[in-house]
Amino acid sequence: MKPPASEDFVEGFKSGILAVSIGMMGMVIKLLLSSEKVGWWKAIRHTLAAGLVAFIVGQFLESVQISNGLKMALLGISGASACEILDFAIRWIKSRGKKLVGSKYKAKQSKRL
Repeated sequence: MKPPASEDFVEGFKSGILAVSIGMMGMVIKLLLSSEKVGWWKAIRHTLAAGLVAFIVGQFLESVQISNGLKMALLGISGASACEILDFAIRWIKSRGKKLVGSKYKAKQSKRL
């Protein structure tokens, strides 16, 4: 197995930085256009989360053949909706965890009786 070429690494790094910056800009624009009062720490936290979500979406979009304009739009939208995406993921993980723990707890209780 050969190590990846340095050009591939540089190209991947550039696309990752571009995805993060577009996602963060999407969140900053959302925060600026919002009428909700947001503190500095919450704005920073949301902007960093937007960068993370946009990076993940950008990595998925690398394997799809779509136009660059559409790819940039998807990155911006994913950054602007990062809070909703992360809230959904956390709720889904918690509900799955409760189902798994609940079923094991019920099975353990039935064995004791």
